[in-house]
Amino acid sequence: EDAKKTKEDIWHELLEFVDVEGKVDYEGFVGRKSDLAEYLKLMDEEGPQSGELYPLSYYLNLYNASTIMLIVENYPVSSIKDIPDAWTKKTVKIKGQNYSLNELENDLIRKQFKNPKVHFGLNCAAKSCPKLFNKPFVGDAEDQLAKMTQAFLSNAKYGVLIEGETVNLSKIFEWYAEDFGGKENLLKWVGSELKIDLENKKLGPFIKYDWSLNKI
Repeated sequence: EDAKKTKEDIWHELLEFVDVEGKVDYEGFVGRKSDLAEYLKLMDEEGPQSGELYPLSYYLNLYNASTIMLIVENYPVSSIKDIPDAWTKKTVKIKGQNYSLNELENDLIRKQFKNPKVHFGLNCAAKSCPKLFNKPFVGDAEDQLAKMTQAFLSNAKYGVLIEGETVNLSKIFEWYAEDFGGKENLLKWVGSELKIDLENKKLGPFIKYDWSLNKI
């Protein structure tokens, strides 16, 4: 008999529905909804302190899987914004406790880890979001988040657009400016990550957010 699949195995398999660009085959996920439900059930039962998974990896995987489930349950949908109360409904379970996606992001992840790079590991199913990582987050997620941060900051369409003396940033930097040291420090933070000096440049308007679904 096959050894029972671990939750990591299940999530790893499901992430095959995500391409290297971070685009998602939601129909594929719809067809494997029971596996996704099983993964979320195991995550709920085991909680963030279990096994090889550090709490941050646990929460990042949980957020992304829960967001996919939200889309799957409402599919076909053209934007997560078309789903009523997408971020405030308590759809996420951890050790039998119910949380909303907002609570998971703001109370459990941002408050606890104080790491601005978490924003580049969380995917909200929209084209303008940092792309969905097509592997499970593991360990302390440091290396993976560093890679995701670089990928997003190097994306001129959605992440960082440098034109002449002006720098336009994703609205993520406007919404969560405090996580990056405040609005006055955004260019310094981005510059230090990209290893370029942006401090003499001007912060232009934030890039309009495309909320359409990040589907293949």
